[in-house]
Amino acid sequence: MRNKALNIRVTSTTLRGLSLVLFFAQEAFRVLIATVLPFLSYNMTVYLIILLMYFPLILSLVLRRESNGYLIRFLICLGLVAAFFFVTYLIHPEYSYWFFESSYPIGARIFRPNQFLYAFLFVSAVDDPDELIKYMKVVAYILLAYYSYRLLRARMLGYWITTTTAQGPMRTAYDLNYGYDHLIVLTTFTCCAFREKKKYYFILSGISLVEILLGGSRGPLISVAILFLIMYLRYKDQFSKLARFAVFLGIALLLALYFLAGMQVILVGLGTVFGYIFGGSSARTIQMIIGGQVLFDNSGRTKLYSMAIDMIKNGFWGYGAYGDRYVIGRVYWVGYCHNIFLELLINYGWIIGGILCISIVVTSLKMLITCKNESWWICFVIFFVPSMKLLLSGSYWYLEAFWACIAVYLMYRKHIRSERVYQWDQRIVPSKSRVL
Repeated sequence: MRNKALNIRVTSTTLRGLSLVLFFAQEAFRVLIATVLPFLSYNMTVYLIILLMYFPLILSLVLRRESNGYLIRFLICLGLVAAFFFVTYLIHPEYSYWFFESSYPIGARIFRPNQFLYAFLFVSAVDDPDELIKYMKVVAYILLAYYSYRLLRARMLGYWITTTTAQGPMRTAYDLNYGYDHLIVLTTFTCCAFREKKKYYFILSGISLVEILLGGSRGPLISVAILFLIMYLRYKDQFSKLARFAVFLGIALLLALYFLAGMQVILVGLGTVFGYIFGGSSARTIQMIIGGQVLFDNSGRTKLYSMAIDMIKNGFWGYGAYGDRYVIGRVYWVGYCHNIFLELLINYGWIIGGILCISIVVTSLKMLITCKNESWWICFVIFFVPSMKLLLSGSYWYLEAFWACIAVYLMYRKHIRSERVYQWDQRIVPSKSRVL
């Protein structure tokens, strides 16, 4: 009995899943290590995490030599990105500051082995969608605990400590990235709730949503709305007639109020309700809803988008990697234009950038609408919803969910091709038998 109890089998899939968890939850583990080992510097902690996350992956490569195609795909992706930056630097040496000395140097923010681009590697390593969902649930549990701790600490202190400004770490009233980072937790638990029909997943997704409202900015609310719309369209048959009637009635009432009173009146009303529910919460998102500012205060984005559009008009062939930084960075310290489509058109030009923009829209809609395999669909949605951040904020270079989406889509295409080959073989074999 003792031997059976101790007979724990560690497979290559388990090792790759462990690396995936360590990658996506690395910030939580970094804080844990820094707390337990306070004598370690920030860089030492980061490199320790890198060693921990890559050790299981390397070990799995040794155990599973026959099926490491994902590594080749990632190396091709990494090589293309490196070549893009290299060619850009040859053509535009004036980008040197943004490449090597700015707040987002490519060495530390793009090519360091724990950065966002490497989500492509870790997601591709787990090529079974059910296994990927299982390990993303582990990530969601860890991150929910970590984000709950951060929110509780901020509310106890009365401020957040952020690094989203040019001045470095600062005390702020809110953390711009908190709500966006929380989306992967909300999406994972929401998908699992509908897939497994377990109530506690609904409870966990509800906790995540409340924390986004209390600690996040207004931008994630668009992603939340997209998530709920996607889930309703996919699982509307699971809703009772009463629930469907309530949803349609709510939409009809909002449309009626919109045409009769205007959107700002609706937002003020919703904000008042939220404020009452959360006891007059001082959360920035709720206060902005109460003030009717969610859609009407653009935080300077209009000027930023105007600059980006002017660059696109005057740059048919594009400006190369980090091309938006050189112009926009003179006005806004981060440099990027806060919209993925504008950024792609600036970086790659009208032709290649236009093709990439159309491809993103078409492939996303195809996955959301035509994907019949529920497991692959959920894997895509888990990363697609957080990627909606790129419509209003951030850069595709700095969002792991975006690169994870690409990895899931490529794995799904490989799965479809394999299924077609198998079905074709099944048709051929019986015909050969009849001939014999």
